[in-house]
Amino acid sequence: MNKDGLKEELSYLLLAKNNMWTIFIATSAGTLGLLFVPDSIFKWILIPIGSVFIFFFLDTYFRKDDKIESIIKKLKEGN
Repeated sequence: MNKDGLKEELSYLLLAKNNMWTIFIATSAGTLGLLFVPDSIFKWILIPIGSVFIFFFLDTYFRKDDKIESIIKKLKEGN
């Protein structure tokens, strides 16, 4: 891939990484907020689901970080 294509992909991955971080924060805050809601069946269903999503979004965030680092290495090798 040429240098311009790598820069575009890097830009896209940085944006996607920031979006994953925002989703992670919103999901974790919402899941923790459910702890303060009065007891209901929905509370005990949504807390485990939210916890799974938290780990999924965090894992995706770190995978984007690995891709970004590999692209940066490729750009440095090209110079």
